[in-house]
Amino acid sequence: MKRIRQCIGLVAGVLAVAAGCAGGGKLARDMGIAAGEGALSGFGDYVTYREENQWGSAWNPSGRGVEGVASRAAKEPDCGAVEDESLLYVGDLLRSPGSYVSTIDGEIDAAAWKTLHTTGLRLTGAHKGGAIGILHTTAGRHARFVLQWGEQPQLQDLTVYNQETGEVVLRFEVPMPLAPHALVNLDKGETEGFDLLFGPDPDGRPTLAAGDGAELSFPIASLCKTGKRAAW
Repeated sequence: MKRIRQCIGLVAGVLAVAAGCAGGGKLARDMGIAAGEGALSGFGDYVTYREENQWGSAWNPSGRGVEGVASRAAKEPDCGAVEDESLLYVGDLLRSPGSYVSTIDGEIDAAAWKTLHTTGLRLTGAHKGGAIGILHTTAGRHARFVLQWGEQPQLQDLTVYNQETGEVVLRFEVPMPLAPHALVNLDKGETEGFDLLFGPDPDGRPTLAAGDGAELSFPIASLCKTGKRAAW
């Protein structure tokens, strides 16, 4: 099993290359098509695995959802601007998704992920049928990804933004699978805690959770339907 995990990390490290940006500007910030520190790094540089006998002390989830504050100037998202609503999660939606839509908070297992198939999220291509994950890292950065879950969870289009400027600092275009006992730290140089943990939890369930010091939420309704909560 240890060798399998090492191979997964190696393959991810070779394949996952953060995308560069030719034009920059607001479109790059909003849609996540630029990359900073992750331009030459693979996902294997940001994930480690613990041995089974070490996992009890490593499993330290925060249990918290993303609870930011939307600005007074926040506007309803324009669903006509994109075909895939995961791209709408920038700015205020990343800081405070709960101001716009109900969420599952803190962690998610395979059973909970399956229930999100009925929420009607407008996701396309490889994202179709997935769940949108919103993460605040231990260093206060904002991140999003689309979660698919077959034999193991897979993070698609994982994008990390600078919390002050909104610039993309890290992006992985290639899907990132996680094997059990995974610890993900998306803050380069940050040694305090981990941002994502992939179980098993104490009950033995494969579970993806926010690490201690991080926050994690999954919208359970589409932004592109009537009846959603407004940001003000």
